[in-house]
Amino acid sequence: MYLFKTKHIICITGFLIIGLFSQAQINVNANKIYTEWQTSNCGINEDKALIQLLLENVSNPEPLLFNGFQEGPPAQYLESTTGSELNRMRMNQKLISEQKIETGLSKEDLQIASEMSLDSARVQIKKSIINGWKTRALTGLSYLNTTKSKKLLNALAKDEESPFNGLANSLLTQNED
Repeated sequence: MYLFKTKHIICITGFLIIGLFSQAQINVNANKIYTEWQTSNCGINEDKALIQLLLENVSNPEPLLFNGFQEGPPAQYLESTTGSELNRMRMNQKLISEQKIETGLSKEDLQIASEMSLDSARVQIKKSIINGWKTRALTGLSYLNTTKSKKLLNALAKDEESPFNGLANSLLTQNED
């Protein structure tokens, strides 16, 4: 399979964030905090600390997070990040084909990685970036633990077709504690 895992994609998603800040009430400091949260970490404790900073600096961060979940990443961010990941994939495929590195992958995995088309990879990468962005926004909404955020989480937890079903169930369980 492709050489990086979904967990890493979620982290990578944040590295080139432009941001979604259309709400007039959100100030420059809040934008900086939100961008830092989206780009700098993958740890739960860090997430909680940065959400707390956001709460201290924005009267209502809920619209920002709902927008992030509903809309996903900005088109420019999605395209630039996808391009970067495709370039990384091309380099990996070249190294694999030239057998210049020891990857630790099985022959079958090496074959899959070297034969993956750019179109197929582009679709997978974009989906991962969008899901990573939405996952982060949904996690932020769960920390707010408002009536509206709980309603969304409950709806996603009941929707077995949603890619966020498992995450929503997990976040609801954490909020019960």
